[in-house]
Amino acid sequence: MVLCNLHVEDPRHRPILISSVNVKEPVSEPQPNLTLQNVEGEGLSQPHALHAPDDERRTKHKSCWFTCIKISYVLISVINILLSIALMAVAVSAAITIKAYSTEQSGRLISLILLAVVAAVALSITIYAMVAVAGNHYKHVRGTSIVLFLLAITISVVIGVSMKIGEEDEIRLSHSLSESFELSQENNLRHVKLWTAIQNDLTCCGVSNPEDYNRFNLPAVFPPNVPISCCPSFDPNRSSFVQEREKEACKAKREYYNIGCRKPVIELFIRTTRRVMMISIVVIIVMVWLSIKGAIWTHYCKKREKELKRTPSMNLTIKGLFTKQQISTKP
Repeated sequence: MVLCNLHVEDPRHRPILISSVNVKEPVSEPQPNLTLQNVEGEGLSQPHALHAPDDERRTKHKSCWFTCIKISYVLISVINILLSIALMAVAVSAAITIKAYSTEQSGRLISLILLAVVAAVALSITIYAMVAVAGNHYKHVRGTSIVLFLLAITISVVIGVSMKIGEEDEIRLSHSLSESFELSQENNLRHVKLWTAIQNDLTCCGVSNPEDYNRFNLPAVFPPNVPISCCPSFDPNRSSFVQEREKEACKAKREYYNIGCRKPVIELFIRTTRRVMMISIVVIIVMVWLSIKGAIWTHYCKKREKELKRTPSMNLTIKGLFTKQQISTKP
């Protein structure tokens, strides 16, 4: 602001003081020249200083990748849930079969029960992990990934130790069948029902052959006294009178099954254990895959969280830099 007195001369040569006028001088304030080089000179990098289209594309790409990982994790979790249910079903079925046919397979029976329990635990852990992923709780997913990996190791140890049937297992199983057959011939109700189910389901008769029912070593011209369960016409819903008549007709015509039950029962054991092993191997692969996916997703979430925490402080630094340069340019 400049104060000036203006004197104007009168035509009569008399100086006249007109007024005191305040004249405002325009003050030009230099605008801050904040460029990318200035920002970088203060120790900041280009991506944090200015937002470029490349940054937006990179952010969209990361967001898409993050969503794809979540979707794939959920899909694998659903597959693992279904496989865990299947493993529980086949393990329980195999345990019932072993308990019914053999009394000398207690170790394998315990292993099958353990597999069913591990599958149930894996089922619940997978559901918990899927809910955690949906809620973006990566710390919980990290714990579930470790637990699933340990459960996969447990399943592999169990099937590697106890699910393989060797010659000794076949001998023990054959011995158990012979003992059970002898008890059925002594009218033990439990074993009579067991052999009725075995012979009807596996279409076999006796342990080795139908001659096992020839208790009195009769000549071959006389048919053995086979039960009705050895005949194709067996129907448990029929009356005892009709069944007895069908049995006599079956014996007279020699229509009963000609193979023994030892081999079909052993083959049934082998098929059952192989089914358990195959499903267990698939479950192990899926659980390990799920653990790796969970670890990758957890690592990405942790990295993203650090970036989000660093971004506000970086914006504050940029804001302070602008204010500092504006102040320094004022007169």
